[in-house]
Amino acid sequence: MRTGLAAAMVLLAAAALVGCGGSSGDDAPAASPSTPSTVAAGEERAPAAAADCGAEVGPPALPAGLDDVASALAERTGVAPAPAHEAFEVRCDNLGGVVAAAVPAGWGDTTPGPEDPPQAGFTAGPDLLGRVEAAPVVGVGAQRFVGDAPAAAFVNENNAEGSLENGARTLPRRGDSVADGCDALEPVAFRVPAVDGAPGLAGEVQPYVACDGEARAWLVAAGFPDDGAGYRMQLIGQALTTADVDALVRALASLRVVGDRVPPLELPPPPAVAP
Repeated sequence: MRTGLAAAMVLLAAAALVGCGGSSGDDAPAASPSTPSTVAAGEERAPAAAADCGAEVGPPALPAGLDDVASALAERTGVAPAPAHEAFEVRCDNLGGVVAAAVPAGWGDTTPGPEDPPQAGFTAGPDLLGRVEAAPVVGVGAQRFVGDAPAAAFVNENNAEGSLENGARTLPRRGDSVADGCDALEPVAFRVPAVDGAPGLAGEVQPYVACDGEARAWLVAAGFPDDGAGYRMQLIGQALTTADVDALVRALASLRVVGDRVPPLELPPPPAVAP
C-alpha cells in the first residue's frame, strides 16, 4: 500500500512538472559558444537564493563532478551539437521562491503563473503550448514524502511513466510517456555540495534517448538533501541539442529549495466506511 501510494504521489508530481501549457514567451536568442565553468566542492555557485527571482545571470557554475556528468550525458544522448547558452535567468515557483533555478533566458514561457494554484516548482521552455516533442523544456520541483525516502531510481521511473515525450500537454493530455517512447540508459549519480546555507543534494540522473527513433533525449533526475529533511527535489526535461543537455544540468546545479517552506504532503481522504 505504501509503495502504491508513493507511486501515485510521484505521478501527480510528474504531471505538475511538465504536464501543463503556459503563456507564449519570447523567441530564444541565438546561443554562443561558451566554456563550461566549474567550482570545487564547497565553493560558491550561482544563483544562490530565491530572492534572486527574475535575475539575469551567466551560466550557473557546475560543481566538481557534475561537469563530468554534463559531458557524459551530452555524449551519450546522441543529440545534435549546438553552442552552449550564455544568458540565463533565475525562475521561481508561485509560492514566493520556495523553489528556484536558473534556465536559459530564451526559455521565456513559464508556468505556473501568479494566478495559478500554488505549486512548489515550475516548468519553463520556449513554447509550452506547442507539441511536446517540438521544443526543449525543463520542470523542477520539490515534494515532501512520508516515512523513509524513496529510492531515486523509483522516483525517476515513475516520473518518466507520468510525463509525455510527445503529443499535447494541454488537456486532454495525449501522447506517449517518456518511459514508453524512449530508450533508458544507465543512470548517472550526481552530487551538488552544500553552499550558502542550502543543503547538499545527492541523487541520480536517468537519461532516456532515441525518443520516437529521433535525436531527442529526456533527463529525469531526483535528489535528496543531505541534511535528512523529508522532501525530495526533482527535475525532468527534454533536450534537442547538446546546449539543451548543458542547460538541464546547469538547472540542476542551480536548483535551490527553501526546505522548511515546502508544502506538506496532502494525502487523499480515506475511503468511506459503510455503516
